[in-house]
Amino acid sequence: MRCMPTVIPEVMSACLRRRYVIWLSLVLAGMGLTLGCRAPAASAGARLEARVVDDATGAPLAARIAVTNPDGKFIEIDGKHAHVQYLSKRWCYVDGSFTLAIPASGATIEIRRGLETLPLSATIPGGASGKATQKSFRLRRWIDMCRQGYFNGDMHAHLPAPAEAVGQMRAEDLNALTLYTVADPEYHLPTNDSFTGRLDVHSTPDCQIRVGQEIQEWQMGHIGLVGLPHLVPG
Repeated sequence: MRCMPTVIPEVMSACLRRRYVIWLSLVLAGMGLTLGCRAPAASAGARLEARVVDDATGAPLAARIAVTNPDGKFIEIDGKHAHVQYLSKRWCYVDGSFTLAIPASGATIEIRRGLETLPLSATIPGGASGKATQKSFRLRRWIDMCRQGYFNGDMHAHLPAPAEAVGQMRAEDLNALTLYTVADPEYHLPTNDSFTGRLDVHSTPDCQIRVGQEIQEWQMGHIGLVGLPHLVPG
């Protein structure tokens, strides 16, 4: 995203300066509403040590979570995790467990895992400062298509890079992922350097990754080519 310059030319009149400041403030406020704002440091509350498990088996599950305070500002969980911005929320990928500090005002935790698992939302009250709380979030499937002979897949994506894809695939309950290169020097993506013409080396038996080629043409639209032994020149 290209940032607007913040230097106001000296030739602007005082009126124009005021209008510029008001306009810039509205733009930044709008960006905050769209991209999500991180909650400022709040008064210390309880510490949550959470697990995400399968309701039927108790096994840990990778998932995507969003944590917000009562004002709707996102709260970062501990550690380093992949993130995605979706539906005006900042989602974090976790692999079965996570920890975070709950502000004194409390927090809302939303958990998603693909289309076959029921979404879960829980409100966590703020507790005494420094007090640790353990909680398990149990996710329940409403259907299991793999048992019926089907696989979950995303057949058109450009990110993440194959080296980072398996963790996110498990959190989204995907068995197959097709990433596309784009032959456009002005539209460089990490996947543009990942084509091999065969199953990607980062694949696992339950998460298979292939890189195809997308050709974009202003009259014919976009064409996705899968299973190529080599890239189509041009």
